This record gives sequence, C-alpha cells and structure tokens, in this order.
Amino acid sequence: MEEKRKLELFYKFHGKECSRKEYEEFVKEFNKKDVHKNFDYLFDAYADILMAENDSTDSAEGIDKEARNVLETAKSQERFSGNKNTRFFQTNFIKIAAVLVFAVFITLVWKTMKNNSSEYQELITESSTQLQKSTGYGELSNLTLSDGSLVKLNAGTKICFDEKFTGKTRNVRLHGQAFFDVTRNENKPFIIQTGDLEITVLGTSFDIKAFDDDDFALITVVSGKVKVSSQEEEYIITPNEQVYFQKSTGKIVMREVSSEDYIKWMDGTLYFDKTNVGEMIKQLERWYNVKIIVNAPEVLSKTVSGEYTNENLKSILKIMAFSLNINYEIKGNEIILNKSI
Repeated sequence: MEEKRKLELFYKFHGKECSRKEYEEFVKEFNKKDVHKNFDYLFDAYADILMAENDSTDSAEGIDKEARNVLETAKSQERFSGNKNTRFFQTNFIKIAAVLVFAVFITLVWKTMKNNSSEYQELITESSTQLQKSTGYGELSNLTLSDGSLVKLNAGTKICFDEKFTGKTRNVRLHGQAFFDVTRNENKPFIIQTGDLEITVLGTSFDIKAFDDDDFALITVVSGKVKVSSQEEEYIITPNEQVYFQKSTGKIVMREVSSEDYIKWMDGTLYFDKTNVGEMIKQLERWYNVKIIVNAPEVLSKTVSGEYTNENLKSILKIMAFSLNINYEIKGNEIILNKSI
C-alpha cells in the first residue's frame, strides 16, 4: 500500500469517516505484527497536530500521565516493539506519548470491534460518505437526498451532505441559496448549518438565502415550522414568516412576508422589492454569469423594484439604465455601469 494511502486511511479512521470498504482496508493493512513500521511516519505527522491542539501545561501533564500507562500497555502488545517505543518515548516524551495514546487506542478499538460485531456495525453505521453538490453562476439544479427530501439549488450555491443519514440527525451544510422540501421524520431532525446560523426542522418546506459574500441571510417558511438559532437568539417561524439575520451584528429580525415572492427564482423569475442596487447587481451576476463593474457608486444606495421572468440580461439593463439614470456598455463577460452624461 502506498504511503499516501496509509496516511489517508489513518486520518479517516481517527475522524470516524471510514466507509465500510475503507474500514476493511484499514484493518487489513494495520492489523499486522509489524504495524509500528507502518506507523513510523504517521507518528511524526500526527504528533504535530496533537500537540498543537494540546499546547497548555495542563494538557501536556495529562498526556504525560496517560502516556506512562499507555506505554506499559503498548509493551505488552505483540504488534509493538518495546525497544522502539521506548526509544521514541525517551527522545521526545510528550510528542510521542500523545501519538502512543492514539496508536494503542486504534489497537484496542480494533480488537473490541472484532470481538463484538454489534459495536463493529455501529462504527460502520456512524461512518458516512460526505457528498457535495454545487451550481455555477447561471445555472440551477435539483437534488434528492437519501431520506427523500428535495432540494433546489440557486446559482452559485454549494451544499454538503451525508450520502446516507445514518446518525440521530440529518445534517447539511449550505453556502448560497436553496429551497428545501424536507421529508418528515420526528425521530431524526433535519439540521442545516449556514454561517453562524443553525436551522432545525422535522418536515417542512422553506427557502434559505445565505451567500458567503452577502452581509445578511434570509430564512423564509412556505409550510410547516422552522427553528432558527444563532449564537445569541432563537426563533420559531411558520408559513409567511421570515428571519432576517444581519451577519455584522449577529442580530435576528422576524417579519411577515409573502413567502411565494421569495421562491419565484425556482420558476426562472428574478423578484426585487425595494431591493438595494448593490444586492440586485450580485443577483444579476450569479443569475447571468457576468461581472458588473459600477463606475457610478452613488447608485448603489438606491433601491429598485421589479419582476423579470426568463428575461434576457439586456432587457433588464435597459430598464436599470432608465430608472437609475445611468448607461451601460457590454465588453465580453463584463457589464460596465457609467454615469449618464
């Protein structure tokens, strides 16, 4: 087995991210009597990480104490060389002690799993492959999750999720905008992480708009009930209610809206209701996959309203130019907005 693959399996096992196939590959490779030879380079690579996470005096003393017990256990394990471990131990006690704790942990866990099929199966069950789906600027996409939940992604959006929701919750991470129609399961909440917000539902439909480059996030409920939590606040919202989260302050405002207006993008409609021009420009860039350069910064503080269904970009630009008293020019993939002379 290549060294690179060994290191990959080592880290995946530590993070409980192994698939069944990867777990079996890990066991086959590292359940060997000369396992210490396979771990030589892993010790050095992983020790640096462990010590970075335990750089306080108390942590170092804790590792020191535990490592003394671990060393004695390791000496009694057939798969470890007592002389080799002792040499490592004496050379850099704290660094290698941290790694020995982990190495022996792997040995003991494997033996336990081997002798207890139910625990082995639990470990495999908890491990799930992480998948990612993304859309580029100018495209939309539909996605069906393993629990039957439906997701529609707006342009410039990324979603990360488990291939199979095998744990106690159904966890998803979102960057961008998506509409969720979640399959109801009262015993397994559906939880979405986006920036500093956590959205929890049992079964409902709602829209989340939370692009990384926006200074706000919107959660709008179409049906059912949604819990929105930040570090400081928590709200329960129902149909035609919306949470507005200001990223810079961490404050949440709940307001009544027409939820249908906020999901018109799913049908190819751009909807603006007293929308800041800067925000409108961002939406146009994502929707039409263009770069808009503003040489008339005074227009950015203005607001616009309008609804455009399957409209071409030139038509929208003409309306913008008229209403904002500016002109525009198109250079390839760039749109330049200038002051009107």
